[in-house]
Amino acid sequence: MWTISVSRRWARALLSLVDKEVDAAILQLEAFSRAFAGTPGLSELLKNPHFSRSQQELFIESLLPRVSGLNPYVAHFMRLLARRGRLVLLDSIIRILHGLADARQNRMRGKLSSARPLLPSQAKALQQALEEQTQKALLLETVVDSSLIGGVSIQVGNMLFDGSLKGQLESLRKRLLVR
Repeated sequence: MWTISVSRRWARALLSLVDKEVDAAILQLEAFSRAFAGTPGLSELLKNPHFSRSQQELFIESLLPRVSGLNPYVAHFMRLLARRGRLVLLDSIIRILHGLADARQNRMRGKLSSARPLLPSQAKALQQALEEQTQKALLLETVVDSSLIGGVSIQVGNMLFDGSLKGQLESLRKRLLVR
């Protein structure tokens, strides 16, 4: 649990520095995260106590010139994470930054699941209806889930709008078991 509070402090610190460029900063941090995940043995470098912080810092320094258009605050942030032995928190920091940026910009993230691929116009109509309902801009990830049988299911924050056939059958099953 301490990792969440520590990650939150790091995320807030970076947010205060990058301010209006937070989305670009998040993309840059995600690029570092992907580089770490995509390089064999690199996660060991970040997590293994046998590698010193100075070795981690040297590694980060070698990566920085390879990222074009890198925000100087993000570069400094990555150096600090390495210096303080906090590179292992990068994914947690990114998740928290997404939440902080979304709250600041009055938007929410959600997941739109459908039994079959939706037309772009259908997805847009659903998104607009939900934006009116939530009074927030929505960033919806669309997923095809054949287990829904038919219809759609939308998860936004802690709200679930389930118009799927699977959801209706499950609701009917529960009602029949109660009686």
